[in-house]
Amino acid sequence: ETKINAKIVKVGKDFEVDDEYGKWLIHPFLFETNKKEVVLSKDHTEYKWVSPHQLKEYETVIALSTNLKFLGINF
Repeated sequence: ETKINAKIVKVGKDFEVDDEYGKWLIHPFLFETNKKEVVLSKDHTEYKWVSPHQLKEYETVIALSTNLKFLGINF
């Protein structure tokens, strides 16, 4: 969806999320890339790079912080 070439560094633990749109199965991955520019698919209109400690300022999927810690991202 971003058209970024990246290398998978670590695979997180899959988890399910239920919301008003249905049930989602989330597959977390930690990627490494040297690109900062993103080309979005037609399904998205904007993006923003944030540091891990800024995540609390945003609405994210349930259990994201737990999985980021599993991937080695501390905040």
